[in-house]
Amino acid sequence: MECENCGTPITNLPTGRRKQFCRDACRKQYRRNANASKQQASTEYSADNIKIIDPLEDMRWDWKLAETWAYQYGKDYDFVYRSIRACREVGVAPEDYFKPRYLEDDKSIPINKEVCQASRRVQADWFRQAQADSQSEGDVQTTH
Repeated sequence: MECENCGTPITNLPTGRRKQFCRDACRKQYRRNANASKQQASTEYSADNIKIIDPLEDMRWDWKLAETWAYQYGKDYDFVYRSIRACREVGVAPEDYFKPRYLEDDKSIPINKEVCQASRRVQADWFRQAQADSQSEGDVQTTH
């Protein structure tokens, strides 16, 4: 029989044990290696870890795009975010319409009436939600 860790021949050991080691140091080293390989296996990546994001899921990242553009063009974050959401609502790419038309002031791009209507809806929803939030905060404050 051989040591599971180093391969040294072992004699005079009971045979009922699952793993055989020549000394305690080999047993400890074997356990350290086993634990290290488990940790490494859990952090390895393969093609299965890559996820292609559906264009409809892009809305998850609109906050970052709005933050970037608001900083880059010196505009109000809420305005940029609502405009991006309005573009997405009607299926217009914000980088193809909103960014050049309103952030870069390219007036050669015609106004998109669908985006304007969606923008009004998004803005109305935004302010309605803000009012509801402020009223609920007021209710909480008056109950103390």
